[in-house]
Amino acid sequence: MALQSFIDSASSIPVIDGAKELKKSHIVNGRLIDPSNPLCINAMDAVKNHFKPTGTNLKINEITTYLSASSLLHLLDGWVYLSHAIESILKGDNGIPVHLGYYAELRASMSFLATEGVGVFNFDHLNIGSNFTVSKNPSIARQDGTHQFVWNAIEKWSKSSNKPTLDMLQAFMVNGKTFDEWLNAFPHATLITGSALVMRWLAQWNFDVKSYRDDRQKRNEVSYRPKRITSNTGGLNLHSVISHLSTFWELFEPEQTNRFHLLDKFLLRILLQNLYKSLSPTIRNNNSLEDLIKDTFNNLGLSHSSSLIKFLSDNTPISHPLFTEANNHAVNPTTGLLNPLSVVARATLMLRIATGNVSMIYSKAGISKADLDFLWDNFGIENGFWQNGNIPEDFCDMWEDLKEYIDEVAEWGAKKGTTLTLAELYEDYKIPGAMNFYKQFHRAGLWGIAI
Repeated sequence: MALQSFIDSASSIPVIDGAKELKKSHIVNGRLIDPSNPLCINAMDAVKNHFKPTGTNLKINEITTYLSASSLLHLLDGWVYLSHAIESILKGDNGIPVHLGYYAELRASMSFLATEGVGVFNFDHLNIGSNFTVSKNPSIARQDGTHQFVWNAIEKWSKSSNKPTLDMLQAFMVNGKTFDEWLNAFPHATLITGSALVMRWLAQWNFDVKSYRDDRQKRNEVSYRPKRITSNTGGLNLHSVISHLSTFWELFEPEQTNRFHLLDKFLLRILLQNLYKSLSPTIRNNNSLEDLIKDTFNNLGLSHSSSLIKFLSDNTPISHPLFTEANNHAVNPTTGLLNPLSVVARATLMLRIATGNVSMIYSKAGISKADLDFLWDNFGIENGFWQNGNIPEDFCDMWEDLKEYIDEVAEWGAKKGTTLTLAELYEDYKIPGAMNFYKQFHRAGLWGIAI
């Protein structure tokens, strides 16, 4: 079986079934998964033994429940890596955040693959199909360890003829409507092939596998080579860093029905413009994009918002720092300096996809936030989000706690100007306290899951 066939044959259906089993048999007992599951004890050995002629076969429910549980846990770890990468940047480092940001990318991708029915286990990887048949990764790919396999698998997924389905659009929402609802309401959308459209949409803002592989190479350099032996370790401009990170935070602001409402508006803009470009010249000559978007609002039963219609109709390249940084290299080609914000931006976008997929898996399994309060409470206490027993009823409420500190740091950085130094940050009696909250980007992972 070639790697493309291996990826094509994997399915999220058994993963949803596994999540249902988690709720039925384990979550009710205050645990996410059966601790006696061989994949929990020693995953790599369990997978090896499963495929040995004389080995012990894993039960199907052990595989499906593990993929379901690991998709969520990889995701939470990915958000933590992102937050620590940002913390390292705010401490003036430019090498460590490349290392941590790359692992945020990797864990987000492993979470995503798990939701798609692909388990990553060092050199022995498996998939599970819609008929609940388990397969081992092809022999050539068995030479690939975790890192190489993940990026090869993501590349094959992004080029699959059947993988980027319209179902994926259910993970994104604007004005209380999922992207598949926006697509179905868009005039003439039935003339467009769904998977091809989703593939083009994803390629425009994520799934640039070459960048992820380049990030891995830079991760190797900053992790294993002496940092100051080259000239690419110049200090970061702290004023610019705070300015960029504050705009990243803006994209994470939640609304009740839209957990990443501004970020998803940018992504909807990309989707609708792809839709429009896919229409025939005749249709485009007779209809402006703005007119079709107004018709889409009507079809969805939404009142016209002139500002949102103007925003979605704007066909100029997106200039928001998150998207521009995501298109930059980990090493600035002009200065030769490391640019950790580019890695952080790519990790953020991959985490957005993985968060949406995990949310869909758990929602389809009927798992609610309250079902997992035992998990959230431990996670929040470990990361200093709240005291024991003070878990928020709605994770969106955490935004109100954060916004004051985000604004405080952003305003302070802007007033200090472009010559702001790390020493000034440390010496200010007030800002280090606000910074403790400002750097906690992994809070967004909780309200983003939205179950």
